[in-house]
Amino acid sequence: MNILVAGANGYLGGRISEYLADSGHSVSALVHHRLNNAVEWEKKMDSIIEGNAVDKDVLVSALKKGIDTIIYTISFDHNESGKDPFKTLAVNVGILWQLMDIYSKNGGGKIIYLSTQQVYGRFKLGVTLFEDSPVVPANSYGLTHKYCEDLCSFYSREKNMETICLRISNGFGAPLFPSCNCWWLVIMDLCKTAFKKGEIRLLSDGSPQRDFIRIDDICRAISLLADDQNEKAKQIAEKVRKYYPDCKITISKKDAGDTRDYNVSFDKLNKVLGFKCSWTLKDGIEELRTEYDNVMLDKEKFEHRYYTRLKQVEHLMQNNIIDKSLRRM
Repeated sequence: MNILVAGANGYLGGRISEYLADSGHSVSALVHHRLNNAVEWEKKMDSIIEGNAVDKDVLVSALKKGIDTIIYTISFDHNESGKDPFKTLAVNVGILWQLMDIYSKNGGGKIIYLSTQQVYGRFKLGVTLFEDSPVVPANSYGLTHKYCEDLCSFYSREKNMETICLRISNGFGAPLFPSCNCWWLVIMDLCKTAFKKGEIRLLSDGSPQRDFIRIDDICRAISLLADDQNEKAKQIAEKVRKYYPDCKITISKKDAGDTRDYNVSFDKLNKVLGFKCSWTLKDGIEELRTEYDNVMLDKEKFEHRYYTRLKQVEHLMQNNIIDKSLRRM
């Protein structure tokens, strides 16, 4: 699967992009600037797009390659988001809006947007939050992420794009790149002060609750969401074409009459049996390419009735092997 990770060398983006590449996906990395200590990581990426994502041309360049899924992680952090409203809107909201607009006009696939639990705002001690709990942002960081969730809803509803919003709680885990601005996050900060000063100082009475999720688990969740194998016909054709570079895709201007649309949920199978497909479409396309090479499939074989169901049915009927009801005579 061709995946674009926007903000690919940030705290979350770095781990996510590496995890997806190691899982066999073709990952394009959109970064503000390249890092000196990222040579080995860059080797795993299919392509690196460097530039300020506020610039529309940078986003157009990032989407030149056929992208099946976008993982979006770009945002100012909690502190920076509260400084300049204009800049915060431009970065936290404007880039995503521009990207979704370009992507939708190119027949875009899926966008997984990494939001935050801060969209819920302040909540009382002991209250358990659910997905449908009231959303009342209490700071600029939560507010702009709520705007982006609304953008995702809009493009899903009006542009028929598949959008998923993940409200991340308190992430923890060592960053891929030490230069990432993440050392102030709760667990990292407590561990850092314990290590350096031999003291853990709490700026409260110790009663506030937090929940935590390690970056690796975030990566696994995103991988499961990205691996959903419900695909549009055009997306499948693009995947196949990669293995046949001389092949072209022709899209009919008229409907051939078969408008069946199967967007199937495997939630029950996953939940009850823990079942997950071990093969991807990419695996299947590669297998078929190898098989066609092995049997030396040429035009004569390709057009033979063995490979065309209706031709085979016609042959069996003409030779009185089956009747019109397709039953053996």
